[in-house]
Amino acid sequence: MTNMEVKFGTIKKVSLSQAVADKVLRFIKEGHLSVGDKLPPERELCQTFGVSRTSLREGISSLTHMGILETVRGSGVFVRRGSPGAVFQKKLESLHLSKKNILDLIEFREGLELFIGELACRNATAEDMAKLEQLIDRMEQSPESDRTFSDEDVEFHKELASASHNEYVILVYESILPFVQNWVQAREEVIEPKVVATLHREIVQGIRWGSIKKVKAALDEHFDHMRWILQSISEEE
Repeated sequence: MTNMEVKFGTIKKVSLSQAVADKVLRFIKEGHLSVGDKLPPERELCQTFGVSRTSLREGISSLTHMGILETVRGSGVFVRRGSPGAVFQKKLESLHLSKKNILDLIEFREGLELFIGELACRNATAEDMAKLEQLIDRMEQSPESDRTFSDEDVEFHKELASASHNEYVILVYESILPFVQNWVQAREEVIEPKVVATLHREIVQGIRWGSIKKVKAALDEHFDHMRWILQSISEEE
């Protein structure tokens, strides 16, 4: 059994090219493959995934068309240098959290989380809901716990993205989480955990009810609160 096989696991459903693509994409996202790395040979990947060569090639081809992988004739398949994900991450890392960029981040999150909320209304499982509610409970207790409020807040939003069950949404959202955490950590003294926890409960309740309208209203209130915190700090400075 190869190291690749241990980390990937076999695909248990009928051999689907999309399942192959999703597995490879997750492997890249988790850092097991980096930009410039070569994928194992076809035969090894087919054995690892438990799929046919045709399904493997179709999955690899879809990632190639997306600009994530590239095939070098006579050499193999590589994680592409300058792939959209790598370029996006590099651009994010170059940003400084000025007031303008913070407002841009809030605006971006607002649109993205509304979409996440819509997907979660359709796709969230009972297990997802239980995790979200547990995180809210911990958030209310964070002043007395070992973890900080920002730890619990970021974990909540990460789990909210996961409840969408859309790998690309999760990938994009996780790429901005370090900026979200930095923003919250810098403002923990003026953030009231129980207020934020209440806003989070309203979001989760909307998802539980399958009400996109309620989710939108809760998210509007949540991001209005964030803008209010930013404005309050700016007035004091």
